[in-house]
Amino acid sequence: MMDSARERAHILVTGGTGFLGRRLVEYLVGQGERVRVLGRRAMPCWQDNGMIEYLRGDIADSRVIKDALAGVEVVYHLAATTQGDWATHSAVTVDATARLLETVAQEGGGRVVLVSTLMVYDSDAIRNGATVDESFPMAENLERVGNYARAKVEAERIAQNYLAHPLVKLTIVRPGIIYGPGMHNPLNGVAVPLRGKLLVVLGIGDKDVPLIYVDDVSRALVEIMNNEATEGRVYNLIHPDMPNQNDYLTLYRKLSGDTRPVVRIPPRVSLLLLHVAERVIRASGARRASLVDRASRALKQVRYTADHLERDTGFAPCVGFQEGLQKMLGRGDDGC
Repeated sequence: MMDSARERAHILVTGGTGFLGRRLVEYLVGQGERVRVLGRRAMPCWQDNGMIEYLRGDIADSRVIKDALAGVEVVYHLAATTQGDWATHSAVTVDATARLLETVAQEGGGRVVLVSTLMVYDSDAIRNGATVDESFPMAENLERVGNYARAKVEAERIAQNYLAHPLVKLTIVRPGIIYGPGMHNPLNGVAVPLRGKLLVVLGIGDKDVPLIYVDDVSRALVEIMNNEATEGRVYNLIHPDMPNQNDYLTLYRKLSGDTRPVVRIPPRVSLLLLHVAERVIRASGARRASLVDRASRALKQVRYTADHLERDTGFAPCVGFQEGLQKMLGRGDDGC
């Protein structure tokens, strides 16, 4: 790594080796920015890139955060975990967010964009046909949601205390389902593969899928970062033209050649089956978030809006789902 990049990097991307993080780093470098990246996995493709200073470490370590923030003026905070028990989620997603924002404030302040999720909204308050904007309440009963959503809610609650901070210029962004080349699960929010033989859809497939293409997310985050009007604000981020599950599956199967049968389970039958599964799980002594509660949320017809972001910045996503699926399925991961 060139010392000049290390000395002049003023942008930090946490979680920069993840699906979104890597694209954001590449976009920033393409804009001529020198970037410091904090991540946990090896990135051999960046080894000789003088525009990237890579710090390999665990964001749950307080010393790592302090080192990563040294000399930094701008932070894109993407780091979070999607796996593990609650202790892992709490340490990586919640505690690290609290520590990062506290350190930014203690070190004199700076500009921070925190990436959250639409999953922070209160599913109990969502009714069929609801329109959800940034004013919609966040989840309250966190024992009923999964560890990922719970951690994101708790991290956001901490972060929102900084929205009016005099030194920390914070913006919170809630993307929908981020998709694109290298996506681990291209059917996220659409269907569940069952033993590799079936694609199961909860409901009849008419639920809208709140998609946003990964390159559009990178562009939006940079636009938000560079616009003073977004400081102290919270934004949804989705493409306004959302396909439903059936539309997505039809194009996905055509482009991918996936011939697995699609089984659609009507809402009432879905909930009945999950009630039975949940009783079996509880009888076994296992503890987990309610399958029925999570399915109830998944079955609700919801329309998310991102009008506030366009109003404040003029930003509009470029990639619709048809073009996005073609891009996603047309080339694989870069192998880095």
